[in-house]
Amino acid sequence: MMTPTTTRRTLGTCALVLAALTLANLTLCAAHARAEVVVTTATEFYPVDGLTPMEIAENLMLQSPIEQDGRTFQAHTHSTIRYEFSWTRRNDSCTMNQATVFLHIVYKYPRLADSPDAETLRWWQDHLDRLTEHELVHGEIALRTARELDETLNSLTDLHCSTVRDVVKALGDAALKTLEARQRAYDALTDHGRNQQAYTGQ
Repeated sequence: MMTPTTTRRTLGTCALVLAALTLANLTLCAAHARAEVVVTTATEFYPVDGLTPMEIAENLMLQSPIEQDGRTFQAHTHSTIRYEFSWTRRNDSCTMNQATVFLHIVYKYPRLADSPDAETLRWWQDHLDRLTEHELVHGEIALRTARELDETLNSLTDLHCSTVRDVVKALGDAALKTLEARQRAYDALTDHGRNQQAYTGQ
C-alpha cells in the first residue's frame, strides 16, 4: 500500500466475500463445456481536499473512509466471487457438466476535490499511479484465484451424487482461504505498497 512521504502506510488489503453457492439446472446428458471466469469491475472515489502535497497527505489520513484493523488506508480493492454449476448424473456417479465462476472487483481511490497548481498535480498523479499499481495487483491475485477455482470445479468427475454440494462448497471455502492468504502475503511483502518493487509478479 502506498503513502505520501509525509504520512504513514495507507493502503488496505483486498477483502473478499465468497458468495453463497448457486445450483444451476441438473442435467442428465449434456456435453461438458468450459467457461471462462466472468469478470466485472467498478471504480469508486472519495473526495480529498488540499492545494499542496502536505495538505493533501494530511487530508488523506483524515478524510479516507477506508479503515481496516484499526488503520486508515488510502485505497482499497474488494473482490466478490460467486459460482454456478450443473452436473451430469449416471447412476450414483456425478461429473461436473459446467461450472461458471463470477468475479466482481471494486477499486476505491481518492480524488482531489480542489484544483492545485501544476507541480502539485504532477506529484498527485505520481502518487495516484503508485496507488493504482499496488491495487491492480490485488485484482490480479483475485483473478488468478478465481481461475484456479474455475479449473478445479470444471475438472470434477466420479463424485457420489449425494456429496456434490459439499465438495463444491469445500472447494469454494478453500479458495477463499487461499485468496485471503495471498492478499495478506502480498501486503506483507510490499509493506502495503511502500516497498512495491519487492513484488515480482510471482
